[in-house]
Amino acid sequence: MIVKGYKQTGTGFAGQDQESWTGVWGSVHDLTKSFDCADRDYLAPFFRKFFPRPPGKILEGGCGIGKYVAAYKRLGYDIRGVDFSAETIRRVKDFDPDLPIEEGNIVALPYDDHSFDCYYSGGVIEHFEEGPDGPLREARRVLRNGGVLLATVPYVNFLRRMYFSTGLQRRDKNLLLQKCDQCALDSMTPEGFLFSEYSFDVGSVRPFFERNGFAIEESIPTDFLWGEVGMLLVSTARRLTRQNLDHTKSLDHTKSLRDQPSAGVLGGSYGSLRRSWLYDFLVTEDWEHPWFRLPLRALNYLSGHMVMLVARAV
Repeated sequence: MIVKGYKQTGTGFAGQDQESWTGVWGSVHDLTKSFDCADRDYLAPFFRKFFPRPPGKILEGGCGIGKYVAAYKRLGYDIRGVDFSAETIRRVKDFDPDLPIEEGNIVALPYDDHSFDCYYSGGVIEHFEEGPDGPLREARRVLRNGGVLLATVPYVNFLRRMYFSTGLQRRDKNLLLQKCDQCALDSMTPEGFLFSEYSFDVGSVRPFFERNGFAIEESIPTDFLWGEVGMLLVSTARRLTRQNLDHTKSLDHTKSLRDQPSAGVLGGSYGSLRRSWLYDFLVTEDWEHPWFRLPLRALNYLSGHMVMLVARAV
């Protein structure tokens, strides 16, 4: 199943519109905090498992402010990033001139064939209205044979699949979601809306990978805290504690809870949870932990917001 999403004009990122994405990244005010926390979020277990140590080379395509590049470079990985927002790259370079990020387009990367051993692209390839073939084809070009692609896309989880199987569409003031048969440019965009992104289940996204030279080896739903069950839990906790109401109103609902511009998105307890088992379960989603594996898989199958696709260049 494929679900096509639109945002009301001016309310957040829109497809491959550079200006809207520059605005999203510009809302991240504290670069130091973003860089310092990036190796402890829900993607950390994937990066620990799949990022190769030097001499292996890693590329992040669509790196935004470059928080993962900064965090994993600090940990000793040979990693660099590329993003199409020139203003974002300029701002980050002013903050850290030595950070290895540069301006570029992920459908025409400025690198030689077979330059990298691992390619990470988080929440990027779904923003091409014609479909993700272009960025996947270019990812395959720059990856060596046998290299690993880690790509996250919005996930049509069990609850979403049940909802859209009825043929319904979801529409509110700023958001329009509707089921579609294939990725394609609209002959007529809904009035007042711009294309934002696609959501996929694994079956619908697999053909894009296979025809561009990849074999999906693992598909792991993740980020349940931003899915239906997680949002219900967070909302309930906030109502019970009556804390951080002003912060709740300031959340940018175009992004995951872990990508909000300000800190403390978990009811003010984000910092205090760090290094606790609750932090490892809710925030890091450490699915390699033997006690967490089954409940995390169940929660994310039910309401995971994203799915991590681990693909091998063949």
